Amino acid sequence: MKSFLGDTKLSLADVGAAGGLDKRWHFLRPSNLTEILFEPDPASFEELRNKSLPNTLVFNAALADRKKEVILNICKWREVSSIYEPNFELINKYPDASRFEIEERIHLKADSLSNLLNSQNIAALDFIKIDAQGSELEILRGTGDLLKSVIGVEVEVEFVELYKGQPLFQEVNSYISNCGMSLVDLKRTFWKRKSQHKNIQKGQLIYADALYLKEPEALLEGYCDEERLVKALVIYLAYGYSDLAIDLIESALSGNIITPVLADRFLESIKKDFSFPDFKGKKSLKGILDFASNHLNENVFSAHTDQKLGN
Repeated sequence: MKSFLGDTKLSLADVGAAGGLDKRWHFLRPSNLTEILFEPDPASFEELRNKSLPNTLVFNAALADRKKEVILNICKWREVSSIYEPNFELINKYPDASRFEIEERIHLKADSLSNLLNSQNIAALDFIKIDAQGSELEILRGTGDLLKSVIGVEVEVEFVELYKGQPLFQEVNSYISNCGMSLVDLKRTFWKRKSQHKNIQKGQLIYADALYLKEPEALLEGYCDEERLVKALVIYLAYGYSDLAIDLIESALSGNIITPVLADRFLESIKKDFSFPDFKGKKSLKGILDFASNHLNENVFSAHTDQKLGN
């Protein structure tokens, strides 16, 4: 995938970047990736800045749909801190509710993603990841025209009101879909109630990481030169969607966006078969391994989470 890009850089914004950039993107470092990280929690920001590469842009900033002041509720478990207050009427039904207890309230000046990027003369993005504990829709609304030009978005969505007054999946899904992207996958997390039997596998669907991509048809309807096509291929393949990559190449070839030589090079690489060959008992072995994987899945906070986003 990296060889596809040559000297081209993929620009990626990570909002709520505590813990660092997802490892799926590390293969592009440093020459093919522009990292723009946002983290409002001062402690998590310092840790992030100390671990980041020298050419990474790191903002200690809260994001919103416009300039305004917000209160960041720092929870006992910092990963669930939010500008929305936890909804304990719901949370108390599940184990370890105390991790949502507010220990500190920090007053912050928030701004929109588009304003902050404009201040750094950044006019375009290729991919956006948002994990902001309830404020994802507001942040998306603050992207301005950027969202219409990006190739993909990974965003956390809630199906129940974990935080008081927060937007839920339906609103986020509608907003992103109206910007020309399609929901491709969900990495779901289920919580088990306190009273439920321990052998219950999943529990209730609470939230998910959602992956949205511009499909080949949508990309080619707008402006799509060879550089943008290659960026889309890398994003598709970073999540394991070789079918989308192949479809994009074949459609771009038909539209004279790429040459037959380049199309053949891409297709030869993408169509390589890395799967196990068929053998007797393969289906049974898969069933055993799937069973083991499900039962060895780490039950943090009595939760069950899908293993991956994408393939």
